[in-house]
Formats: sequence, C-alpha cells, structure tokens
Amino acid sequence: MVRSLTETSFIALKVLRLEPVKMPSKEQTLSEDDFNRLITCCPNLEALDLEEGYKVSNRSVIHLLMTCQNLAHFSFPATCIEGWVDAIDMGFGENLRSIRIYTPRSTSDSPNGIGGATGQDIHLDDFSFRPHSLQKLESIHLDIGGGDFVNALFSKPKLPALRSLRILHPSNQLLEILSERLAPQLTMFETKLNDQTDREIYKIFSGKMTSLQSLDCSPGPVMGLIGRNITTLSANSSLRLLDSIAELCPNLEDLTLWGGSISRDPSRQHRRSRCDPQSGMIYVIEMCPIKRLRLVNAYLGFGPQFWQACGEFGTRLEILDIELFDCKGMGSWGLFEGLRHCRKLQWLRLTELLGVQKQVMMSCLKDLTRLCALHLSIPDMETGCFSMSMNEIALFLSSFCELSEVNLIVPKPCPNSATTTPRSSMDLSNQRQFCYGLPYARADPTMVFKNALDQNIYGRVEWSVPALGYY
Repeated sequence: MVRSLTETSFIALKVLRLEPVKMPSKEQTLSEDDFNRLITCCPNLEALDLEEGYKVSNRSVIHLLMTCQNLAHFSFPATCIEGWVDAIDMGFGENLRSIRIYTPRSTSDSPNGIGGATGQDIHLDDFSFRPHSLQKLESIHLDIGGGDFVNALFSKPKLPALRSLRILHPSNQLLEILSERLAPQLTMFETKLNDQTDREIYKIFSGKMTSLQSLDCSPGPVMGLIGRNITTLSANSSLRLLDSIAELCPNLEDLTLWGGSISRDPSRQHRRSRCDPQSGMIYVIEMCPIKRLRLVNAYLGFGPQFWQACGEFGTRLEILDIELFDCKGMGSWGLFEGLRHCRKLQWLRLTELLGVQKQVMMSCLKDLTRLCALHLSIPDMETGCFSMSMNEIALFLSSFCELSEVNLIVPKPCPNSATTTPRSSMDLSNQRQFCYGLPYARADPTMVFKNALDQNIYGRVEWSVPALGYY
C-alpha cells in the first residue's frame, strides 16, 4: 500500500501518529523501507508521534530529521535515541520545539530505560551534543530520570529556549545539573520523585526555580517549589499544603489536589483557625483568584460552608471538578445553592451526590448560563428521593444556552414514569444529517439532546446501580 503512494499524496500532511497494529498480523509496523518511503512523501511534516513502542530503526530516524526540516514535535521510544542523537549531531532537527521520549513497556525494567531497549550499552561518549544544538527546544518530556543520555542532554547543549520539563524519577545527579544550568528558566515542571531523592539536593534545586508558573509533582514534596509566580499547581492534598497555598501562591488560578484522606488535626486546633480540610480549602478560594479547581479522589468532607464560599468568593470559577469517593458525611451535598453564583462556570463535574434534592439541583444549575459541559453522578440509594425520566432530563438540558456536552448517571425512573425515550431523539430520523449518524437513542449511551438555542448536546445518560454506585 505504501509503495503505491505518490509524493503528492501526503505533501501537505502536517501531523502523523503511528502505533503498532492491534489485530493479529505478521508485521505490526512498517518495514524500514516502507517507513522511509512514507516519510519521503511527507516533507512538510511538523509533528510525529511514534506510540506504544513503534519500531523504527535509527537509520529511519536520521532519514526523518533530514527529510522533515520543519518537524517541531517528535514523540518516540527510547529505542530510537541513538538515531535521534546522531541526526542532531549532523545538524538536523534544529526546528524541534518539543520532544517526548518514553520507555517501551517491554523494556521498562531496564535501569535507565535505554540500555535494555537497544540491546547494548550506551556510554557518555555516544552523546556528543553540540553546545548550540536544539536552540529552539522549549519542552522536554522524559520517563527516563537518569543515565548518561539524560545527563548529556541537560549538560552539553545550552537549551536556551527550554521552559517546560516533565521527567519521571530524576536522579540526584540530574537535579544537580538542572540546578546549575536550567532551573531558573523553567516555567513548567512536572515530576514524580522516589525515596532515593536527596533532600538537600532537592532543596537547592527548588530554590533555583525562580520562574516557575506551573507545578505538578504528585506524589512528592511541593512545599519547597511553590512560590508567588505559580499559577498552576497539581499536588497531593495535605493540611499543610492547604494552610500554605494562599500565602505562598497568591496568583494561583489552576489547582488540582489528588487523593488521600485528610483528617482534622487536634494539635493545630488552638494555633490556627484552619485546622480542617474544609477551612483550608475555603481560605484558598477566598484568597486566590482560582479559575479551575479539581479535587480527584480527595476525601475532604466538604459541607455547606464550602459551597457557600464558592458562591461568595468563587465567582471567577470556570472549571469545577470534584471527584470524591467517600460516602461518609456526604448528605450535605444537597446544600450547594452557592453554585448558582458562579456565573462564569463553564465545566462542572460532581460525583457521588448523596441526598441531593432534584428541584434544588435543577434550580441551582439553571442559573449557570455559561455552562458548556455537565457531568453528574447520583447513586441509587433505593430511597426514591431522586428520580428523573428521560423527558425530564431532556427538558432540563433544553434550558441551557451554551451546553454541548453532558454525562449523567442517575437513578432509574419509577416504572410508572413517562416514556424513557429522550425527547431529543424524537423525529431524529428527519434530522439525521445534522446528528452525524448517531443512533436513535433509547437507553443507548450515546445521545443527542437540544439546548435552548436548538443546538446539539452530545453525551450519555446511564442508570446508577442500587447499592453499588454506578456503571
């Protein structure tokens, strides 16, 4: 098939993604000759992703960088490192702005992720980066945290444009190199640390990152890294963090807290007023210009005071994503009237809404006139306190002007309720050309509704399972 392609077939192609064939096949990837022919037909390629350990020879990587002079983004497995370095040393790949190098699953047991990947030892002399190579490289994403290649990559070329770094388990030697050369210019840093990280080396590195704006190092210590320039933060939830964010990050706009149960700390009761997670989170909302708030599997036990704070101080909120899997003390979820004041909210997801009253919920959400995406999960507690038929759901969704995405998991309506066919599906056969061939919806997970402007809302409506949460 590849051999029949002409140069004009892919001459305008800018983005290409390749991954091994999933179905049984004699060859899961293109041969070296076929890959090179394909690349020859794509001289204007700007982004190439070789996913899931897609096998490409080092000679093919050199051919790629020689042919595609405008290549700006390149994602490839560690098995291709030698070819990539050789091409860079030859003077190719000078327009690269971002690279992602990952370890294929079959070689993930290799200590540095590269020796076992290539089947031979790779020494420092093999990585002769020129000082002025990779001048335009802005972003590096590695799941290799140590070894000769990584040390050479960050110590030999000057990398003047580097601003974003994602790296898994950086070694102490690498942290020292970054502290000496690149830490002050980084604005985005994402990592996962391990037990071998030296605290003193990490502390020095933290102090050098004076330009940092976005930080994600969960799980791992973040207190030494956060500062006034931080506008985006993703970290493990803790009382110490919640009690310090407002003072340390007054410009914080995007906050993601991950996992873990935070309990009240009696030792702090008399020293500080913010001795519980709810008080700490409220203080953050009050003091920081939060626009995007995500709480993922964080058992913080929020109650009415939190929702009231959202209404009073969360008027800037554009995204609110709370994914809690704790059923204790969650009856207060029904008291989220404060959300009606978050008039800028565009994306909302709430899970495990226990004890919520249907009329209260519908009344509050209808005031969110700018809402574009709505995701709600309401478990079936077999109490009969919450039930929505498809007609009620369709009528409710039709009150929003900008809504285009919905995902609802709600208790199944009573047997004597109105038809379960969504109103949006009625007469769908006459509008199929406007619905992109979506099936006639009944209990189908893919549905089409209409908003107040008669525009399509695409999404899912599923019935939650009694006593087991939801599908």
